[in-house]
Amino acid sequence: MGFRVASQRYACQRCGRCCRRFLIPLGAGEVRAISRLPWPSPADRRSQCYRVLGGRAYLRADSRTAECLYLAEGDLCRMHHCFGALGKPIACRAYPFAFMRTFGEEVSVAARFDCPAVQANQGEALGFYRGEWERLFADPLMPPLPPPISPAQMDGLTRRTLETVADFLKEALEGGEASLPALQRMVRRLRQLGPAFLNDQETLPVVLPSMLEKAMGEFPREEPVVGALWPERVRLRQRMLECLRFDRQLPDFSLGARLRQMGRNAAILWGHGNPRAFGPQQPDLPLHRANLFQNDQWRSAPEAWKPYRRCLAVRLETRQFFASAYYGKGFFDGLEALLDTWGTAVVLARLHAATAHPGRVQAEDAAYAAGLLDHLHGRKSRGASR
Repeated sequence: MGFRVASQRYACQRCGRCCRRFLIPLGAGEVRAISRLPWPSPADRRSQCYRVLGGRAYLRADSRTAECLYLAEGDLCRMHHCFGALGKPIACRAYPFAFMRTFGEEVSVAARFDCPAVQANQGEALGFYRGEWERLFADPLMPPLPPPISPAQMDGLTRRTLETVADFLKEALEGGEASLPALQRMVRRLRQLGPAFLNDQETLPVVLPSMLEKAMGEFPREEPVVGALWPERVRLRQRMLECLRFDRQLPDFSLGARLRQMGRNAAILWGHGNPRAFGPQQPDLPLHRANLFQNDQWRSAPEAWKPYRRCLAVRLETRQFFASAYYGKGFFDGLEALLDTWGTAVVLARLHAATAHPGRVQAEDAAYAAGLLDHLHGRKSRGASR
């Protein structure tokens, strides 16, 4: 097995946020293993260490605080303290790494932007953790990865063409010169050209720069304009709502709790309500006061969108934007969906900025947006309620 590793850095900050925000899935073997752990204290020998939701087992969380049952003082894991890393569920051991089979036996590895330590991009280069990945894949409890990229998912492109296009777009994102609408226009035109034209390796390196230059002329890099029309506003609020409803926002699954959740959802869709209702990490202000679609009132600080662009660049670098990384879709569908997160990113960043510095998007606001989008994009089943 070979690894394609993202050019990221990571070192755990022990902030405990991953122990408060995510539902941790458990396989049947993990349920048995955790239930039989020889805890030194009787108080930790819990017969109900998991709960079943939708027919699947998850590590139990506190019904009041939504924290993991095994989160101790100082944001440390009691399971890790007593039994080491191998005593924890696979999902905990693997976080914040995201794995995908690409071509043949190659596995790409990226670090997820819903982790604050990954957003900081400080620490060891990801290759430092190769030994941990190898131990994960050697563990019989590790779920198998989906199949590698199929010929149908390559949309008729050769591997060389596919990687040339992905790498070119990655460099354009990292360079920061091209606007996201310009990149979207370029991808749509590439699809129209078709594989017969794109697979010409002599022509492709000449065509890509010229296509980007033309698209940049049509969509110069200016302050984002989103939600100009009412249907687009509804669509963006729907996407924002999907991001706000983090995994562990609804520890109570009673009928009353679900009805209250429906009410909160409806309020957001109609431009009202308070995002804080979806969790303590969300902005605290009435939505109508955020002025998300008053485009003339918003400006972005220099380099403000760098965290979001880096998030997309990592997806392109590791090829984690299509095939098994995005609902089995093909190359161009995955590319368009990835770049289409731009409008949602703008709305989320403005929402985050509205509580601290209204009208001015900073890098921390774009990082907040990137974290929510990276958590959701291709990682959650469509139509999920949480």
